Amino acid sequence: MNLFRKTNNKQKLEGIDYFNSFIGFVIICVLLNYLMISEKQYVKECVTYDFVNKNYVKTATDYIEPEKDGKLVFFSGMIDVQDIIADPKFNVIATNSMSLIRDVEMFQWTERSQVYTRTYRGKTEKLYTTYEYEKKWSSSYHDTNLFNDKGYKNPIPKYISYRSCKTIAKDIKIGAHIIPSRDIAYLGSPVKVPINSSMVTMPVSAIIKGNQIFYNVYKEEKAKQAKEIYEKNKSKAEAKGEDFNLLLNLDEFHVDLNKPEVGDVRITFTRHPVLVASVLAQQKEDTIVPYNGEFQKIYEIKTGEIKLLNKARSIKSNAALYIIFYFPMCFGFFLLFNYNRRIGCLHHLLIPFVLFYGIIALFWLPHRFIYGLKSLVRMLFACFLLFIVTLISKMLKHCFNKDNYSKNKEL
Repeated sequence: MNLFRKTNNKQKLEGIDYFNSFIGFVIICVLLNYLMISEKQYVKECVTYDFVNKNYVKTATDYIEPEKDGKLVFFSGMIDVQDIIADPKFNVIATNSMSLIRDVEMFQWTERSQVYTRTYRGKTEKLYTTYEYEKKWSSSYHDTNLFNDKGYKNPIPKYISYRSCKTIAKDIKIGAHIIPSRDIAYLGSPVKVPINSSMVTMPVSAIIKGNQIFYNVYKEEKAKQAKEIYEKNKSKAEAKGEDFNLLLNLDEFHVDLNKPEVGDVRITFTRHPVLVASVLAQQKEDTIVPYNGEFQKIYEIKTGEIKLLNKARSIKSNAALYIIFYFPMCFGFFLLFNYNRRIGCLHHLLIPFVLFYGIIALFWLPHRFIYGLKSLVRMLFACFLLFIVTLISKMLKHCFNKDNYSKNKEL
């Protein structure tokens, strides 16, 4: 019985060792994959940065230089927009702007579900689902027909007359250079557009609060009917030559801003004003297009005046990532090797250096040979230290086993 229990414990310990090795292997694979992807992306950024600083030329902003056609050019200046943008339905006007955005939100019922599960013997089983319902402002429509509880109702889409909309200027320039509207229309931070009831076209029951328009979908239909009846009665009275002194009062159809109801609609207008921008792209006659670089297309439009420096980008900033990943990598190798006692306990401190310098050398040798060669030399030195540690650990292990054998023989 004791023999059986001893064998069982040994098998259990071996199972734990293999499980720890598997966890260590997974940790190492995940970290190495992330490091290789980040290093590859970092190399692309650095090489592109070097390429830009070596090949770009400054060009005039106020006029076109034909001799620079097809080259990577850099210029900056104030954005010029000749168009006056107007919202097609509300007639809201934005001057000196690249885009006008209409954001429509509705106060409506929303559903949130949460699934509760349990895992038993490696299988995940769904237990039950809970549903929570809340009224809130949302720019996307929530179809109550898809809700689990059919007792909640939102206005059907056909009664919602307005949708969110974006209008952009057609003719946008920086000096003499034409900039594609889709690439620059939303540059910078948007600002709200002031609303004036005498200048915009609004729903019948709408009111203005600050820079926003409010109305209710259900009350709007009733307000339209009341206005139609009022206009018919007024037309009949005028046709008969009678005085019509009644006034149209729509106050009962206005929304209560302090107590929003389902069906309330809130409309906000924002615009992107003109500003100073810098462009880095390929010149093609009087416009710009993306430039085909070594790794990626070069096409940047940024706010403000950017000064490009003619110096190589530092490649030391990515070293912080390796410092952060060093200790998790050591732990992964400790789980992979040390529990099974295949190699000494110091190896998991040296192997990450071999891998780190190997990754750096692999990606940098084709682009910055000197830096890549230094990393390769460091990797070889780490391999040499690893070999020395392995040799010493084997010698110590051999001496330790020999001493134990001698002591056992004497006993």
